[in-house]
Amino acid sequence: MTESPSGPVLLIGADPYVLRACEEHGIEAIVLYGSYLRDSGLPKLPNCATPVFAENHQDPESILAALHRRGLGRIHPAGVYTSVEFAVTNAAVLASLYDCVSVDPHTMIALRDKSVQKRLIREAGIPVADLHVIEDIHQLSDDFALPFDRGVLKPVAGGSTALTSTVTCLSDVFDASRRYRERRTSWRTFAYESFVSGEEWFVDGYVVGGKPVFWSLGTYNEPCLSLIENAVPAVMRRFDPAEDADRFALARPVVEAALQALGLNQSVFHMELFHDLETGQIAFGECAARRGGGLVQEEVHCKFGVDLAAAGLLCAIGRNPEQRVTVRPDVVGTALFPPQPGTLLNSPTAAEMLQFPGVEFATMEMPIGTTPGTRDSGTHQGAVVLAAPSVAEFDKRVDEVRSWNAERTTVLPPGLRKKEVKQWQRRIWPDRDFDNPLYSPARDRQR
Repeated sequence: MTESPSGPVLLIGADPYVLRACEEHGIEAIVLYGSYLRDSGLPKLPNCATPVFAENHQDPESILAALHRRGLGRIHPAGVYTSVEFAVTNAAVLASLYDCVSVDPHTMIALRDKSVQKRLIREAGIPVADLHVIEDIHQLSDDFALPFDRGVLKPVAGGSTALTSTVTCLSDVFDASRRYRERRTSWRTFAYESFVSGEEWFVDGYVVGGKPVFWSLGTYNEPCLSLIENAVPAVMRRFDPAEDADRFALARPVVEAALQALGLNQSVFHMELFHDLETGQIAFGECAARRGGGLVQEEVHCKFGVDLAAAGLLCAIGRNPEQRVTVRPDVVGTALFPPQPGTLLNSPTAAEMLQFPGVEFATMEMPIGTTPGTRDSGTHQGAVVLAAPSVAEFDKRVDEVRSWNAERTTVLPPGLRKKEVKQWQRRIWPDRDFDNPLYSPARDRQR
């Protein structure tokens, strides 16, 4: 790493927490945003941030052209940073171009491409799934054979478990190939991995000088893929360093060895692990050079007092985050509200959610009128961070807040005919008359 000159940081995407960190640390920012944020709306930007529209924020040419159009092409940024999974390699390439502090682009490829990543992990002697690359899922050869019987099919550089499925026989792969070809998916190179069972754990933290300075450990109520395929609402819970010291001790050598094998030197990271309940073995799942999605930011801040967004920003400009860890004794975790099929007509607000016992943070992601599309780990109606004095009380509050939300959420089911919609309206709003009246003269109506 080389020290970069003082200047604004280039931010790819408009992460509100990173923007807040820029304001708090007195860092000027150039916010590069693409078509999605142009259409969905930028968050409120602090005075230290200058927005620059780039058609494709995942493409270096698009970003460089946008900067040059604004007369900013020859600036000397302090760093380039993003919390967007699909833009991390782009950020590393741009940082290298500007000679900033950065994760090496070759290292970043190992953090993005699952085949490269797991080869390095396997070479380091860390337990990990076997992996076979399918170069083009749209064009499987007729003689394609499964390298192992049960496995998981996923894009080799995807995210949020999108287009991820379990495979139990050869026809599953050919069926997926046909579906993705018909949908003309942009992801075409896929990984076929051997199935790894056990509890799925996750790690969130940051590394400085090649060593994890802070890392937290947690678990899902079920592995991510099972949650998606079985339509089970996701719950994440942070382990406590004291109460769950044995789990931290099991995970530590794998976390440290994996970060070393991948060459991640200075960055936030999100890692997935699998804990075999019978043998106690910890196997590596995946690792990304960005903070975890969902409510990881809020959850970690609530449990440990650590601001991962600020840590990632400071790492990207070569500064040590030096954050003080204060462990909250409560059980802290996240409950997601899965979207109900149909059109959302009404739901509680985040402010109303905060009035519920134990809710530390709430967000409602789906605006009124939303019709959810494909389901993945990033699609949900909303989510809350909950705190409770025990695991049992935490689980109870998860059930209670979900029931509370469901009672106050109105969704028009999909596929109803006009008659059925009218019947549904009468059931939901029995005090309203949706029948069409017959005309009568005004004088008759006045009688």
